[in-house]
Amino acid sequence: MSIKAQISEDMKTAMKARESETLSSFRFILSAIKNKEIELRPKDISDSDIIGVLKKHLKQNQDSIEQYVKTGQTESVHKLNAENKVIQKYIPQALSKQETEKLVSSIIAELKATSVKDMGSVMKALKDKSDGKLDSQLASGIVRAQLQS
Repeated sequence: MSIKAQISEDMKTAMKARESETLSSFRFILSAIKNKEIELRPKDISDSDIIGVLKKHLKQNQDSIEQYVKTGQTESVHKLNAENKVIQKYIPQALSKQETEKLVSSIIAELKATSVKDMGSVMKALKDKSDGKLDSQLASGIVRAQLQS
């Protein structure tokens, strides 16, 4: 089952259980996914695109939480924390450092990358093969280190 279908099913469950806070989170998430679908037209949205939307939304929420904490808006902090819990259910666990290193090595060998100039193509291939489980910042450092040696 796709992530979007799972989110829709979970939203129906939240509706039946009358969980208004969770339901509003699902509505907001599905709205963000719909916007991404419109952006990608005519191409269909993939699970990795949805994961990207969820990660972006999670990061925005974290930034907002920091601001709300500074200004003492505890109700808004509570709402965003609840939304983050819902979002985190659909984001896969990131690859470990060892798994990332192994994947980077195999892609560098596959693409026959030899210098930092090839970093863009290696990162693109990594993103495509990782199914949204890639920590881009970690992977970028590993790719750079392996291409410089």
